Amino acid sequence: MRRTVLRDDWPELAAAIVAVRWVVLAALIVLETRQPEPGAAPFPLLYVYGAFALYVSALTLYTLQRPQRAAEVIGWSLVLDTAFVAAGAVAGGAPWLFLSLGLAVVALVGMFRGHAAATLTGAAVALAQFPLLPYSFFTPNLWIQWLIAAALILGTGNATAAAAVRLARRARVADALARIRAVSGAPGPVSEAAAAILDETIRLFDASSGSLMVVDPMARELEFLATRNLDEAHRKAWQRLGDGVAGWVAQEGQALLLSSGTTFPLPLKRPEIGSAMCIPVRTGGQPIAVLNVNRSTRQSRFTSADLGEAESVAQQAAALCMRAHQARRLSSLLTELADSHARVTTAFTRDPAVLWPALLDAVKSMTSAEFAVLALEQDLSGGFDLVGTQGITRAAARATLPALLAAASDGAVQAMRDPTAHEGHQLVCVPLTIGGHTIGAVGLGFEDDTQMSEQLLKATAAHVAAVVSTARAAYQVAEIGAVEERRRIARELHDGIAQTLADALLQTDLSTMAAQADPSQLPGDLRELRGILERSMRELREFMTELRRDELTDGRFFPALDALAKEFQRRHNLEAAVVTHGSDDHVSPAIRHAVLSIVRQALDNVRVHAQATQVTVRADVNDLECVVRVVDNGRGFDLAAYRMRQPTSHNLGLVSMQERAALVGAQFEIDTAPGRGTTVTVRVPLA
Repeated sequence: MRRTVLRDDWPELAAAIVAVRWVVLAALIVLETRQPEPGAAPFPLLYVYGAFALYVSALTLYTLQRPQRAAEVIGWSLVLDTAFVAAGAVAGGAPWLFLSLGLAVVALVGMFRGHAAATLTGAAVALAQFPLLPYSFFTPNLWIQWLIAAALILGTGNATAAAAVRLARRARVADALARIRAVSGAPGPVSEAAAAILDETIRLFDASSGSLMVVDPMARELEFLATRNLDEAHRKAWQRLGDGVAGWVAQEGQALLLSSGTTFPLPLKRPEIGSAMCIPVRTGGQPIAVLNVNRSTRQSRFTSADLGEAESVAQQAAALCMRAHQARRLSSLLTELADSHARVTTAFTRDPAVLWPALLDAVKSMTSAEFAVLALEQDLSGGFDLVGTQGITRAAARATLPALLAAASDGAVQAMRDPTAHEGHQLVCVPLTIGGHTIGAVGLGFEDDTQMSEQLLKATAAHVAAVVSTARAAYQVAEIGAVEERRRIARELHDGIAQTLADALLQTDLSTMAAQADPSQLPGDLRELRGILERSMRELREFMTELRRDELTDGRFFPALDALAKEFQRRHNLEAAVVTHGSDDHVSPAIRHAVLSIVRQALDNVRVHAQATQVTVRADVNDLECVVRVVDNGRGFDLAAYRMRQPTSHNLGLVSMQERAALVGAQFEIDTAPGRGTTVTVRVPLA
């Protein structure tokens, strides 16, 4: 490969080098006119100057007509320059002139043609004045001077060639870095940009194969973004952090220069590779990707200078690698969030003591924290209490409570020295806010040198806050439902089975007294007592059947209303009718369950308090809302006076209906007055 520091987009420099020949020619002519005698020579020196003038004229005209080929012209014209220098020396030029022109020409040859051409040119110029030649101004007694001059000429050419190689290398590296930086920062598919960067790197280092891998932060593995000349098995392989050369570099964050036979820190296990460089791509001091280039055993080995240049290349690719790294981080976080949601959903059906550890375990996984603690606001006192820990003992976690309280009070993320027994760790406290209200804080433990994303911490805290709020609402709904169901069971037992059993006790007492006065009445009394007990058993079985009946089995709202009214009429011998309008397709299961519970409670109130003879349930459903009314012809009551009374365990019916309505965002209304019946209205928005 021809080495040169001239580039095709520098024709001005090449043209300037051509023009310098005119200056040299003029100086030679002036010096020649001052010499008293040209001296004996095989041909006059003036002829040499004349030929040189024609040569420079032709060269100048050519470069003026074809400036884009000026660099190429400079390359082959150096051969003629060497010939003219040698001819001038043979023709009797001055020694100092020979030496200065020879040095200049050899230096240019070394710059444009490299070491071999510089050595040949220097040897030709030196041999033109070999001391044994008749026209040499180095007489046989000046061997020492000739040797010094020859060494100076040869040394100048090779030194210039070495400098040219270094300058050319720097120019190539600078150009490659500029192209890699442009590709890395440009929009577009990551895979195409990664392939372009890898191709540029392989060309720059004359490598035989290579790869660019990105760190998957959640799976802690390396994924190939681009590969060149790697076998199928190696392309499909995933390397865990810490395993293999690339895994070691990604974990330790140190560049490696390896060759065949190297054993520390890791050996090269692929026999076809003679030398390899593996470099981490860092952002914020953390490795996010790994760049690897290899040379085969038939190529020269990489040097430490190559490794330094490769590290510069890796850093220019950081923008692209960050895009790929963040994409995988986001994908992993979304996957982890989905898994966390599934675990939390499962934990909802169990005790909160199971939910909080499951939630903190998901938080640890999403943030890579060493430990996690959760403090929540107490519903009644407004203080904060430690409700869950993961990766740390509860006794040690209590030391974090002041920091968690401070973060919740300030509403901002706070990082501080870990107050627990974890040395070399820091505690990061993130407030939990939902709907503008702070409900607690989560504390996470990290190693001191861990780089954390505040956006990730806030997103994780938002997830935790949503889970806590949803869990509290779910447990509140479950508690309200349980309390309401217990009250309903108590009323059913009191008004039904308990009354029947009371009748049975009374009948027993009457039969005992009758048997003392007239024993013949005892069989009839016992038959009547048996009838009462049979009725009690029948009522108990019916009540148990009702408790086990699932009103949502058929999934339809209107049929469930009709079944509820018919059962009410059958059991209590009170006329109940259902009138429906519209379609119940838009009534969700949650709304259906809430409204049916309210209707059941309203019917129970009619049976117990209204002294009505007829009750009607009207349901109107459209695309916007579901409106259900329970209308009775009973005695009614004073609603204002009722609401002023302190509710007790015996008159919580209206309270439970209002709570049920609030859970589905419904409006709950009661229209009643003494002597004109009662209308209970539930209006649920559906849009």
